[in-house]
Amino acid sequence: MSGAASRGPDWARGYVLDVPYVSQFTHDLTPEHLALCCGIAGYTVPDLSQPFRWLDLGCGAGVTPALLGPLYPHAEFWGVDFNPDHIGHAEALAASVGASNVQFRDCGFAELDAEGLPQFDFVVMHGVLSWVGAAARAEAMAFLRRHLKRGGIVFASYNCVPGWAASVPLRDLLAQAFDLAHGTSHDRMAAAVDVAETVLRLNPRLTEANPALADRLVSLRGQDHRYIAHEYLVREWDLFHHRDIVRLMADARLSWIGPGSVVDALPELSLTPEIQAHLAEIADPAERETRRDILLGAQFRRDLFTRGRQRAPLDVQRLWGQQVRFASLSITEELPGEVDGPAGAIAVSEERFRPYLDALAKGPASVAEIAAAVGQRNGAVPLERCFVDLLTLVAAGLARTAPPESVVAAALPASQAANRTLLAQAVAGRSAPALLLPVTGSAVTLDDVEQLLLGHWVAGRDPVTAVAASLRQRNQHISTADGEPVPHGAATEAALAKVFQITRTQRIPLLQTLGALA
Repeated sequence: MSGAASRGPDWARGYVLDVPYVSQFTHDLTPEHLALCCGIAGYTVPDLSQPFRWLDLGCGAGVTPALLGPLYPHAEFWGVDFNPDHIGHAEALAASVGASNVQFRDCGFAELDAEGLPQFDFVVMHGVLSWVGAAARAEAMAFLRRHLKRGGIVFASYNCVPGWAASVPLRDLLAQAFDLAHGTSHDRMAAAVDVAETVLRLNPRLTEANPALADRLVSLRGQDHRYIAHEYLVREWDLFHHRDIVRLMADARLSWIGPGSVVDALPELSLTPEIQAHLAEIADPAERETRRDILLGAQFRRDLFTRGRQRAPLDVQRLWGQQVRFASLSITEELPGEVDGPAGAIAVSEERFRPYLDALAKGPASVAEIAAAVGQRNGAVPLERCFVDLLTLVAAGLARTAPPESVVAAALPASQAANRTLLAQAVAGRSAPALLLPVTGSAVTLDDVEQLLLGHWVAGRDPVTAVAASLRQRNQHISTADGEPVPHGAATEAALAKVFQITRTQRIPLLQTLGALA
C-alpha cells in the first residue's frame, strides 16, 4: 500500500486518520479567556452568566468542549470533527464527566447544515485553517456566515509565515518521505525523520545556510508522534500572514477585534519601545499586525473576529477593568523573575508581583479589591497599573481571570464530581487530560504521578504507599531529574513522599481554593 493511500480515504482530504491528535485541554478556547481578550481590545464583554452556545470546528479528541460542559452548565457546547475516532473519544469523555450539555458531530464543514446546528455565540478554530485546504476553508467561512450570531465571536489560531518560512524545506522533506514509506503512520513518521536526518548529514551546507532546519529536526525526536503527524504530515498545510486571515474572514463578513492572546494584546509585554514606535506609524491594523509578526518572527497567531460586536464606551471599559476578577494559579514559593515573551523576557519580580499573589491567596477578587489590598501594604496602586500587572501574571501562567460568581456557584457540584471521576480513571490506568477549575472557568493539566497521588488521596488511601505499589505492579518507574529510573521499594517511596509533600501543602490547598476539590 502506498503512503498516500494510507493517509485515508478520499473524504479525509489527505488528513492523517490512524494517529489521533493530541488529547489536551486548551485554555485559549475557553469562554472566560475569549471574554477577557474582548475586554482588553475595548469591545463589549460577553455576559457569561447568560445562556450561550459555543462551537469547536475541528475539535480533535474533543477534550476542551467535553470538559467545558460541567464548568458552564447553563450553556451549550458543540464539537465537530470529521475523524470518527476523535468523536468517539469525545463522546465517551463527555459521558464520563456527566456533560449532558455537550454534543458532537462526525462530519466535514460542508455537511454541517444537514446536521441541523443552531446559531452560535462563540466559534473556535484552533490550528484548523492551517491544516485544511482552500475548499474546506471556504466551507468554514460559509458556515460562519450562516451560523454565527450577530455580535458573535470567532477565535482562529494558525501557523504564520515569518516563524515557519525557514522550516518549510524540512516540512516538505518529511511529508515526501512519509508518503514514500510503508507501514503504519508511526512507522512512516520514524522513517521520515530518519530520511531528513540523512539528507542534512549528506549536505551540511543546508544547515549552514539555514540553521533552523537542524534545530527543528532535533526537537522532533523528542516530540509526541501525534503532534508530528498533524503538524507536519497532513497533505494540506498552509502558512499565513495575519492580513491573509483578515481577508479570509471578510468573506464571512467578520472583522478583526484583536489578538486572542493576553501577551500579544498588551504591547508593553510583547514589544520593545522601538518596535512599538515603528508600528505606530502604520495606520492599517491588518498591515500593522503583519509587520509585527515579521519583526518578531511569529510562528503561531491567535486572533479574535466578530460580526457586529460593538466597541464599549470608555466609561464602560473602565468599569469592566475595575470589576474583572482574577484568581491565583501559583503554588511556587518564589516567582520566576522573568518569563519568555515574543520580544524578550517579561519581568515577574518578587518585589512588584508578590503583593498581588498574596492578595489572591484566599480566593478570587476584583481589580478594585486587589488594588485596595495591595495599597494598604505598599501604598496606593493606580487601577490601570494594577490591571496590567495582573494581566502580566496571567501571561506568566501564574493567574487567570474568573467568571461571574453565579457561574462558579452553579459549576461547583458538577465540576467536583467530574474531577472525582477523572482521578478515579487515572488510578485505574487512564490518564486524566485535565482537572476542572470552576473558579477560573477552565482546567489544569497535571502530570501522571500527581494525578495518581491525588486520586488515591481523594479515595482516602495513603497516596505514597498506594502509588508505589501501583508502579511496582505495572513495572513502571518514576525518574530522577537526570532521567534515571528510581528503583522500586524504599527509594521510590522516598521520592514519592517528597512529591506528595508539595502536593499536600501547596497543590491541594490551591485546587480547593479554585473549586477543583471539595
